[in-house]
Amino acid sequence: MKPITLAIHEDEPAWSLREINLVRPPHFQWRRYQIITVVRDDVLTEWWDDLGAVEDYPHAQQLEMPSLGILSVAKIRAEAERHRHDDYWHKFSLEQIAESTLIQDYVNYVEENFQIINNRSVYGPGFHHQRDGFPKEEVLRGHRTG
Repeated sequence: MKPITLAIHEDEPAWSLREINLVRPPHFQWRRYQIITVVRDDVLTEWWDDLGAVEDYPHAQQLEMPSLGILSVAKIRAEAERHRHDDYWHKFSLEQIAESTLIQDYVNYVEENFQIINNRSVYGPGFHHQRDGFPKEEVLRGHRTG
């Protein structure tokens, strides 16, 4: 457990800032929290701020910003505010999801392995691949032990 503090000063050096979405009492609903860590008496101490319901921040990504004592609390909070309302990372993640073929590649991989293990042949226009004599028991034994 980390020690907590009930108050921080805006000119105090910040160790880090995190903004995360959690479900915690007394609300028991998704809330966004800002956690600022400062050094007090050579101990990392956390200060928590409830920013409100997650629905109020539809495009805000969870973030962690290290400062290591270089930035003040006021400066790191201003940076977090700027990043919270910048939808660059939201657009970037949507672009990455749209371009991704990971799921389709995995489905193709599983189907191909199923065809190989079950000695299924593939026929098509100008293409023929006959799978004979594949040791299905060995493959299944390898999957169980591996």
